[in-house]
Amino acid sequence: MLISIRFLPHLKQVLCVKRSPRAKRLSLRVNAQNRFVLTIPHTVSYMKALDWAEAQSPWIQAQLIQLPELLSI
Repeated sequence: MLISIRFLPHLKQVLCVKRSPRAKRLSLRVNAQNRFVLTIPHTVSYMKALDWAEAQSPWIQAQLIQLPELLSI
């Protein structure tokens, strides 16, 4: 279930945040639309999850370099 969309200003990226009852740990991934998705287990607070995502900035930056350019038609 998607609970919010946050903008990471220093990375100029949107972070889709969703809470999952099945998740056992925090997960940060890039989906098929090249968006970053943070999955939160029900045992972790929203603010703690956002702090963790901010700490993953080096990983996010590395992924941004690897993403293909989006073509506009």
